[in-house]
Amino acid sequence: MHSHRHSHNGCCSDNDHGTISPVSPVDMTRKGSSTRMHYDPYGSNMAHGSDKYARPSWRRFWTVILTEHGFVGSHLYVALAHLLVGIFVWAAGVFVDSLALMCYAFIVIFDAISLFIDVVPRLLEYSNNNHVTLEYPFGQQAVPMVFRFANSLVLLYRSVQALKEGIEHIIIRGHQHGLAAAGEFETYARGEGGHANNTGVALLCILAAMAFTAYSAAKHANHWLLWEMRSGRHQRDLRPMQNTLTNPYNVASLCAGLWMAAAAIMSPANTDDSAIEPVSCIAMSLIMAYISFPTCMNLGKTLLLSATPEAAANMRCAVEQVRRLQGVAGCAGCHVWSVAHGASVAALRVDVEETFVMGGPGLEVLKFTFYVFMPMGFMVYFGGPGFYERYVADETYKFNAPPKIKVPTETGDVTRTIAQFKEAREQRKREREEYMKKMESLNPGCIGSDESATT
Repeated sequence: MHSHRHSHNGCCSDNDHGTISPVSPVDMTRKGSSTRMHYDPYGSNMAHGSDKYARPSWRRFWTVILTEHGFVGSHLYVALAHLLVGIFVWAAGVFVDSLALMCYAFIVIFDAISLFIDVVPRLLEYSNNNHVTLEYPFGQQAVPMVFRFANSLVLLYRSVQALKEGIEHIIIRGHQHGLAAAGEFETYARGEGGHANNTGVALLCILAAMAFTAYSAAKHANHWLLWEMRSGRHQRDLRPMQNTLTNPYNVASLCAGLWMAAAAIMSPANTDDSAIEPVSCIAMSLIMAYISFPTCMNLGKTLLLSATPEAAANMRCAVEQVRRLQGVAGCAGCHVWSVAHGASVAALRVDVEETFVMGGPGLEVLKFTFYVFMPMGFMVYFGGPGFYERYVADETYKFNAPPKIKVPTETGDVTRTIAQFKEAREQRKREREEYMKKMESLNPGCIGSDESATT
């Protein structure tokens, strides 16, 4: 007898609490990427029941980065170039004996690493490492969050260190306390030559860093997600220059570059007793703290995944409502998390009697995963067979989001809810087919080559 038991796991995007990724599906298609099989929400290219990639593999992840990274376009290359510029700025700080310039280099490196972290979700999914389970309904989306937290934490540490060194330089300024006595930096200090004689080197590196900061913000929307998390509201429909000139992260980085450029221009007039260097060091420290401290606080709260008692109580009430519905065999695996913007999300598995749903004989049950977002009223999301969605808090791949369905609250609502889900899913299929036809008309042969490659 053919078994009618299906395991339905799905992940979802909440448009009311999501954030927007700067890369659009149009851009990825025009780049000729072959990622369609990894973003197909209807399972046409995913082998059902195959457990070849049943668990995450960092080997696959790094293999994709080293050999198949072309699908991310210029994003990865710009991030690497930005990182190299930051290293050059740091080396210039060592060369010209300027602790302030070395501190500015940490801001540039922070920007570069943030740009690379924005690519990580796509790398995870492309390398088939973003598996969705009931225990981990967000797949591996905590990985970029951990990277961002670590990146901000390092910058916060450098901020405290720079503040200490700047104050120390001011207090004992003029008493032969140069960079060579500046803690861990003494290893890298040249101890001779001085920054006054190498203004051109420092200024060139600063201008290059500022150019990369502006380009990364305008072209690749660097720090977009951090800005949304920090402001607590959506930053939608912004032009590239708006993200450059109104995003506090990018503005702070550009202001730091302007400060260091002005300090480099004035440096030939400095003497060993000049206060410009320690004051610049303190200024860089304050800018680093402005960037990193709120980010560490917000990400730290999110990583704690602590749901409020009210959210947990509401979730228990919702579980009891669903459990009493006709046709529901049972509920299991109730989990509650807190997410960005002060909202909570809960997931539970609902076993529905197949006889009640399908109208045929049998004792098997259909297993659906409900995702309930609070406090915006209870919304239920069903995972369907072959789905490969992820809760990534963005709307980049518009066809990956399962349809929203009102939570069933009365007897018999399960059947109507599933019918509504199927209808919405068919509508998604039609929208997707129209979208793919449009992309094919814009790029003849591109879509067809992807389809042939995945069959």
